[in-house]
Amino acid sequence: MFNDANFLDKHVCSFCDALVPYNKVLLGTGDACICEDCIDLYYDILNIEKDEEVKVFECIDRLLNELNSTPKSTCKIKTNDLTITSINIKDIAYIESINRRIQFYMKNGDVITSTTLHSKFLDSIPFDYEKYGFLNCHASYVVNMNYIKAITDKSFSLKNDEKIPISKSMLPTVKKTYINY
Repeated sequence: MFNDANFLDKHVCSFCDALVPYNKVLLGTGDACICEDCIDLYYDILNIEKDEEVKVFECIDRLLNELNSTPKSTCKIKTNDLTITSINIKDIAYIESINRRIQFYMKNGDVITSTTLHSKFLDSIPFDYEKYGFLNCHASYVVNMNYIKAITDKSFSLKNDEKIPISKSMLPTVKKTYINY
């Protein structure tokens, strides 16, 4: 879910990936939200009538637990005023901040640029990058450690032969984290 006030009050349903107007979001927590249609479908699957208040709240608790315990494998990027692109996190080679915009460099060579402006690069990455094996190696770069071919005192060499700089001040921590990965 994007925290962008200019996003026409719409969010992405965590179950069906549909772009949902704010007034049709029935349930939301953290990055997760559920649209009215998915709630109705969930009621049908569990054979719950909407007027059975206790069962409805149990259903909502189950949904919240499911949303918060399932690690997401994709993240959603706002790529222009009306489009959200869903990308597979494991397909990201590295992430770069350029002019307060985040660029996602994919393993297949594609580059996806987020149109959302950010003030803090790391806080603006739409997933927990460390949890997915990414390493912050420079003020403007986060690299997928599974895509690193070699490391020097100045940069990472990626499997596609691109070089990603390593900040001098971050070098000891970066080396230690990468070696222990």
